Formats: sequence, C-alpha cells, structure tokens
Amino acid sequence: MIKVVNITSNNFITIFTDAITLYEMSLEASNINHKNTLAKSSILSTNYALEAAANSFLATIRLDEAELKTKDRLPTLDKFDFVLQSHQDRIIPRGDKICQDIRMLIRNRDEMVHPKVTSEITTVETTAGDTKISYFHNEIKVPSKIQKKQTKLLDSHFSTFTHADAKQALNIFTAFLNAYVLDWWQLGKSTSAFFLLRSWDGSINSEPYMMEFHEIDLLDKYTDELNIQFIDISSFVKQRQHL
Repeated sequence: MIKVVNITSNNFITIFTDAITLYEMSLEASNINHKNTLAKSSILSTNYALEAAANSFLATIRLDEAELKTKDRLPTLDKFDFVLQSHQDRIIPRGDKICQDIRMLIRNRDEMVHPKVTSEITTVETTAGDTKISYFHNEIKVPSKIQKKQTKLLDSHFSTFTHADAKQALNIFTAFLNAYVLDWWQLGKSTSAFFLLRSWDGSINSEPYMMEFHEIDLLDKYTDELNIQFIDISSFVKQRQHL
C-alpha cells in the first residue's frame, strides 16, 4: 500500500537525547580536557532542549505571523510563561527553587555563548627553561586562611565543568519540565507527547508519534535516573521490546 502522509517535525527529543549522550561521553572520558568539553556541550544541548520545549508549547497557541515573530523573540522562560498564561491563566512561580535553578542553567548558557573578556591579578614564578622553551611561567597559588565552602555544581566557571555538572543540568531540566507539564499546566504526560514528539497521520491502530530506536533506548535507560515524568514513552518501550 502506497499513500501520501503528513509528518510533523519536532526536534525536541533528538536534542534532549543528544544532551544525555554527551553527558555519558563526558562520564566515560578519561582525559580531563575531553571530559570538560563534552560536559559543556551537554549543558548547552540541555539548554537547546529547553528552548525546543518552549517553542513546542508555543506552537499550541494560534498566532498570526506578526505575533509569532514577537513571541519567538521572547526569552525562554517568558515563552513558558506566555503559554501557561494562555492555557491556564497563571504564571510560572519564579520564586520557587525549580525556577531559580533553571535560571542558573540559562545563565550558564549565556556565559558560554556570550563570553566576556576579563582580567585578574595573580603571582607568577618565572624560571629558566630548556633548549625548547626559554622560560617557564608558573602561577603561585596562595592558600586562603578562610575555609572555603565547597563549590556547588554549575556554580563555577564553565572551564571546570565535568560530567557531574552535566548531570546536574539534566536533573534541573527534567525537574522543571515535570513541574511545568504535570503541576502548573496540568497537561498530563500522555498529552504532552503530542506537543513534544514527531508525529504523522499514517499510523494504523497505534499512536501517531515517531521516535528513533536509539532515542527510545536512551530515554528508557534514564527515565528513573533523571526522573523523566513529563512525557510517557512506555508504549514505545513496549513496541521496542517486541522488535
């Protein structure tokens, strides 16, 4: 049977699973520089997934071309706010820890994407080099007399990020979407799949959603570890198990 079908594209799941994959690669990397690079990439992808979710939900509202352009320029959290106000006549509780954490995640993205030139004063010891390098310059770290508190994850400079920071970013992301979908919007995770997944109108006796096998496997693997509640992929997992 040959037929013409309509496919609705949505890259949210692809971007989200990219973030998880990059976290895994950072976790497994033995080279510290590779670990840092992969962690930063994972955190950026998590932010991209957040923006993709906001745009996916924004598409649930009928807007003319001019209104869509205006709303598309809104900051990420303002998009979530606009959608929530449109559907539930309420706003995001920005004072809640979940919202404060997601704002920190967005700030991390801004610092990586829009880095600023900075300077600092430090002490350096210069010693004679060898035949290949004329001089060696080593920074002298002065130990502080004050006991420093342990740096929180995602609260340090991005040059020091590791897989632990990437994991924290993913946890913050899923906690926010869980609250947004289930508590604030009260949408339900079965309904949210309609807005967050690729879909088509050619399915027979099954749901119209589409996912790649590796995406199903990865989300199934991390559903409990990342506490993914904002979307229901159980039907995909069941079908995948029979293939």
